[in-house]
Amino acid sequence: MSRWILNSRSRRVVVLSAALGAVVALPSASWAQTTTPAAQSTPAAQMTPSAQMTPGTSMTPSAALTPSAALTPSAAMTPSTGTAAMPTALPTEVPAVTLPSSEADLRVMLDNLLQEHTYLAGIAIAPVIGGDQAQAQAAATVLDENTQELGGVFGQLYGDQAQQTFLTLWRRHIADYVEYAQAGLRGDTATQARDRQDLLQFAQDTDAFVTGLNPDLPPGTVAQGLTMHVQGTMQVIDALEAKDYMTAFNLAKEGADMSAGLGDPLASAIAQQMPNEFSAGAGGAGS
Repeated sequence: MSRWILNSRSRRVVVLSAALGAVVALPSASWAQTTTPAAQSTPAAQMTPSAQMTPGTSMTPSAALTPSAALTPSAAMTPSTGTAAMPTALPTEVPAVTLPSSEADLRVMLDNLLQEHTYLAGIAIAPVIGGDQAQAQAAATVLDENTQELGGVFGQLYGDQAQQTFLTLWRRHIADYVEYAQAGLRGDTATQARDRQDLLQFAQDTDAFVTGLNPDLPPGTVAQGLTMHVQGTMQVIDALEAKDYMTAFNLAKEGADMSAGLGDPLASAIAQQMPNEFSAGAGGAGS
């Protein structure tokens, strides 16, 4: 087994242990029954994948992908009494990601990173709601390290511009969660509605970004998973703010169970697109 997977499992033990004291935010497949991704939002025209995208090609972010106000603390994100703001001083760089050499190991790598995101997102949002600024700072820092690792995968596969585009998208949805949570504590339903729409658009934008890089990934696959993700996260936030902790933890458990396979279709498409880079066996040369 590759060194990356061993390290990843060690890190997961730490994350899972910490998560026992925090709520996890990710949806289960059952949440998809109430909302169909295509019915929520349609990617903007500038997000349409180009048939010319090939591995290693730099992708220039469109206007829809440039950092928006959702990534910058606004007046709406200023904490009200009893809440903590999501810190903005995040790490600028993490060690470069080393990709495995088999499709199976790539699946494990992506699934572990996405499941780690699930736990860390819950850990990061909980102190924001509870008003503990020190915990919010620490959680946000570690959460962004996970974000950068995910971005590093895209950077290794498709180049620096693809990596930066992913980071912009991923950080955007985390900032929306924080704003959504704080708006709920203030009773600001208008801001929550705006964040909800932006989160649903994030799922569509990310789908268009990924399928633009990899035409072997069926359009809508990423959007479906991310739509469940953002809907479930908002449900967990709502339950936390209502102090309905049993519901919050039950939803969190369902989301954690589902998240273990989120990277599977992406890993398959990458291996199909780059057969010389990823063997089809159970383990690659680095195992």
